[in-house]
Amino acid sequence: MPFITKTIKDVIPFLDNEDLVIIPTETVYGLGCNALSKNATDKVFKTKKRPESNPLIMHVGKIEQIGHYGVIKHDYIHTIIDKLMPGSITLVLEAQDFVPEHAKTKSNSIAIRIPNHTKALELLRDIDYPIAAPSANFYSKLSPTSVNELDSSLIRKVGAILDGGPCSIGIESTILDCRENIPKIIRPGIISATLLKQITGKKVQYVENQLETMPGCSRVHYTTKAKIKIVRQLEPGQPGLTRLNPQNSLQILMPFNALGYAQMLYKALHYLDSIKLPVIYVESPPEGEEEWKPIWNRLLRAASEKESETL
Repeated sequence: MPFITKTIKDVIPFLDNEDLVIIPTETVYGLGCNALSKNATDKVFKTKKRPESNPLIMHVGKIEQIGHYGVIKHDYIHTIIDKLMPGSITLVLEAQDFVPEHAKTKSNSIAIRIPNHTKALELLRDIDYPIAAPSANFYSKLSPTSVNELDSSLIRKVGAILDGGPCSIGIESTILDCRENIPKIIRPGIISATLLKQITGKKVQYVENQLETMPGCSRVHYTTKAKIKIVRQLEPGQPGLTRLNPQNSLQILMPFNALGYAQMLYKALHYLDSIKLPVIYVESPPEGEEEWKPIWNRLLRAASEKESETL
């Protein structure tokens, strides 16, 4: 079993040795390794049971590293970096020539971000390579937002766990494709198209059903052992997530605002799934509002394979 530590220096030897560690970010906990080492990233794919066609996000600790690993072709990218990094946004850029093939997509791009978490930043600034850190779960399963939510089968496969407390955001980052003059959101997160337009002056598109493989774009994801059903309103005896008055101890009252809902979503689903329920019912959040788009993205992809295909 790995040891759990709150000390940065305890996990660096494992990363240097091309082993796996679990690290905190503001979004979710990640299964981390040296992103430039094929041996290390191969361990991530094998451990997570993740298809190798689904590339990994590169995490760095300094602004200048974005342009070191990726090609910044458009002025609006500099604005995003200056205004929103560190933060819950991942940029898809053309990769610099020296970036190894295993760290790129088939279209010669990389996905890169700077996490807004004190321990993650300190770790990234103490090493001289980026960290690949997909969510610390088995492929397509629910992401962990605290050490207590980590899968016991998964943690036996890592060297160490860096405990950074509960994640402050609670869902994965916005992924923004910046390779063209018009930026495109390929995975919604708390950083919205409206905010991006405000700071860049650029129209931002939402693009779903990516034809090429990109990080975070698998159609079935965030799944629990229990089946998830989205309903208009919970019945008195149904366990699940409600935005009204809970009618039993297995109905969890969720925040009315989207950010609060996101912060609590995975924690609530992990708790209900730990009770070994056959079904978790989720009352339908507001529809048609941009701030709720990332919530719907996660719920529909978690609910069922059939529903996920509509995304």
